[in-house]
Amino acid sequence: MQTFYASPTRIARWLLCVALGLAIASFTSILSQRIFGTSFGGLAERLNVGVDSSIPTWFSSFILFICTLLSGLIAFIKKTKRAPYVAHWTFLSFLFLYISVDEVATVRETIGRAVRTTVATTGIFYYNWVIVGIPFVLLVGFVYLKFLAHLPKKIRHLVVASGAIYVLGAIGMEMAASYVHSNRGAGTLTYAAITTVEELLEMTGVILLIYALLKYLALENVNGVQIYVQPENRVHH
Repeated sequence: MQTFYASPTRIARWLLCVALGLAIASFTSILSQRIFGTSFGGLAERLNVGVDSSIPTWFSSFILFICTLLSGLIAFIKKTKRAPYVAHWTFLSFLFLYISVDEVATVRETIGRAVRTTVATTGIFYYNWVIVGIPFVLLVGFVYLKFLAHLPKKIRHLVVASGAIYVLGAIGMEMAASYVHSNRGAGTLTYAAITTVEELLEMTGVILLIYALLKYLALENVNGVQIYVQPENRVHH
């Protein structure tokens, strides 16, 4: 049997350290840019969580792609074992792939700007993609209720917590940033602080989901391939 080793706790811990470091570096670079009046050769922009194709943006895209691979692997294993919810895992894999691409391609912002030229939105809906995003999240949550119920208890709690943290950042803090941008502009420290917290929450939610998916994979094996997780607190169905 071919065995792959992984430590969910160690992986999550390192990813969280990187995420926190990037968030701190981003806000520090913005603050330094205001104090010294220079971008330090473009370094400030490369560290800014709110700038397209910055280092934090690529990191967010990277960890979302990890979720794409892990959920896709679980879908493959479920299909091989003729287990239920293959379609649910497959949809999650494609959803994470879209969000991963969107992090660097900024599809939702492009659509939002196009919509804003025809329909004026202000306040918390200045970033008008959330008008569609909120019902989409509610719909997915409703459709996935039975899927969540079939998961082992600890895994279910981790998945729900990761989703809640991610949505709090992606939609909750996005609406707060939208309000500040609409009323005071995007050049204030308040806006920078909100977007930093927003991205940190999103990254934290994704990393927690990676941890949950790795723990769940420890329960699965297929065709002589086993994914071995270093002993921690064993998860029971």
